[in-house]
Amino acid sequence: MKIFHNLTQALEYRIDCPFCGSLMEINDRDLAGQQYNFDAHRGSTRTLEFTFSSSRDDLIRIELPSERIEMQMDSNCNYLQSVGSNLGTVYPKPFFNGNIYCKLSKDCTKCCQYEYVLQLRFIIIDKQISLDIVILNSESMSVEDNDMLHEIKNIYVTEKTEYSYFSKDGSNKHSSFPLIPMDLDNPENMVSRLRKLLIFQ
Repeated sequence: MKIFHNLTQALEYRIDCPFCGSLMEINDRDLAGQQYNFDAHRGSTRTLEFTFSSSRDDLIRIELPSERIEMQMDSNCNYLQSVGSNLGTVYPKPFFNGNIYCKLSKDCTKCCQYEYVLQLRFIIIDKQISLDIVILNSESMSVEDNDMLHEIKNIYVTEKTEYSYFSKDGSNKHSSFPLIPMDLDNPENMVSRLRKLLIFQ
């Protein structure tokens, strides 16, 4: 399992799409919102907002590139004041101590053949919130071959490779295997290997 030192490093895991070379983008489906700002002293910043409950007023904000964290418990609460690069204090005291998990995806919006998903774990202890760990949750790629679409997804947290294919005649197949290394340099070879493994299922 790949673990990153911080969110910035995780977002730089794939800057360009391995298939078409286009710039990878954060997918806003995982976000409550995002903001772009410019300050003469701090330069350009980007703030990502995550929800962590059924209420869209409960938010965690991460400012990039500083990775300063803010947390809002509800619409009547003030934002926390960050006390470090990735540590902040929540006011008023949250009703729980524990972990909050959020998902963040980056994909190619041009060829739509590659995506990776990050898992972010925040820890709240004694009115302090920190980004504890960022891991590579999964990678996915799509390959077209002989009028057939192949979708391959490596889920690293469960150590599984999921493979699906869809043909123009409407037939399809979905299978799961023990984790197989993602071959982005030779995707056709990986498809061929998975197709052969289907024989034994």
